[in-house]
Amino acid sequence: MVGIIITGHSNFATGIVSAVRLVAGEQKNLEVVDFYDTYSTEELRTKLIEALDRLDGCKDIIVFTDIVGGSPFKVSAEIATTSNKNIKIISGTNLGMLLENVMIRDMDTNFDELVETAISTGKQQVLKFEMCRETEEDHEGI
Repeated sequence: MVGIIITGHSNFATGIVSAVRLVAGEQKNLEVVDFYDTYSTEELRTKLIEALDRLDGCKDIIVFTDIVGGSPFKVSAEIATTSNKNIKIISGTNLGMLLENVMIRDMDTNFDELVETAISTGKQQVLKFEMCRETEEDHEGI
């Protein structure tokens, strides 16, 4: 199974995981690391490494972060470069991409394809709602 770590500023990680659990139920091999304003980046690094250690049985791990360039993203990327595990980092995490990923990660899916699916789904989930106003011409028929 692919392991998942979710990290982000403040309660981003615990918040989005609570929504995942509501929709998809409790998840195995899923770790949450919040980055509070009272933490240093070294404390964040320690917590992320502890989360990785808890995913010891997973050779492939996706780390979902809130924003590119933020401390959770940067520290995760630094850890990934020195780890013996296959770790991919995804930023801009949204609920749609995360839900799809937790639901399909047990399937016989190539790890790189799983990562690309998460990114594609995340992009597809960003939409704008527009109200269409009907005119009388819309009801005139042929």
